[in-house]
Amino acid sequence: MAALLEEAAWGKILSRHALNVALTAAVADWIYTLPFEIEVIWPTKWNLVKVLYILNRYFLVDMFVYYLYLERANIETCRISFIVSGLTALVGLALAEAVIFLRLYALSGQSRICRIWLPLQFIAVQITACCVEGFFYKSVVYAPSPLPQHVACLPISGASYLAMMIFGLLMVNETIILLAMVYIGLKKHRRMRSPLVTTFYRDGIVFFSALAGTSIVNIVLLLSLPPTSNTLFAIPLRLDLNALSIQS
Repeated sequence: MAALLEEAAWGKILSRHALNVALTAAVADWIYTLPFEIEVIWPTKWNLVKVLYILNRYFLVDMFVYYLYLERANIETCRISFIVSGLTALVGLALAEAVIFLRLYALSGQSRICRIWLPLQFIAVQITACCVEGFFYKSVVYAPSPLPQHVACLPISGASYLAMMIFGLLMVNETIILLAMVYIGLKKHRRMRSPLVTTFYRDGIVFFSALAGTSIVNIVLLLSLPPTSNTLFAIPLRLDLNALSIQS
């Protein structure tokens, strides 16, 4: 039990530091892009793009609930807040991916195929991810803590492969979108030198690279760290991808 408490304490410390770093980066990004937001976004009429932009910028529910998970002394509140933070993080990731899907739809020239295919893929991926995450949380086993005032949650076991499936699913989903983007680019925009088109492709590649890199990091953590700390990078992943999705 002493070793488990030490792991839990270190996991809590590392998770708090990872979250603080991600939050600092998010605040810095907000300050840096706020003049652009005030000048370009705020005056426009409300539409789907503006709603997604605002939600990606200010959807921080999972972050605050995760702080609750790190600080609560009540084990049941701790368990529930951990689940809620994970599910709301999935919502945040869905918001980031929705922006990328809309960019692909715009690059396709609003083609009928993309109008049908993209919503179907988006919905299928989100439903699958929610179901897998639900099974993951159901598999997590908590042990009572002898020091609840310091460490409330002791997740001693869980089906880590289910969490890895979620990150794998996100990578497969984004790979399909990237390949479709490349195909459309070669077919429709190969001879174009439009700065807007170039920006769309650049941001799509950057988003894919960030998602792939952070997903690999999360998978490595799930394989190498104990259950008390192997999900510490999940919320920072969400914050970083939301910031990347609305750049330019």
